[in-house]
Amino acid sequence: MCFYDWRQKVEHSASHYLAKTVALAKRQTGAERVKHVSHSMGGLVARAYVQGGRVKE
Repeated sequence: MCFYDWRQKVEHSASHYLAKTVALAKRQTGAERVKHVSHSMGGLVARAYVQGGRVKE
């Protein structure tokens, strides 16, 4: 699960929260990719992460 501050901009949440969660999942599993499921605002954060180029991980 990835919890984030919904009051922040979507791009901020993607780079400061989701990117860290993805990086952690990759380290813990050894996987090169992760699958995620999101809902509502989380979908916007996920899209910003995917479309935003290389955000900090």
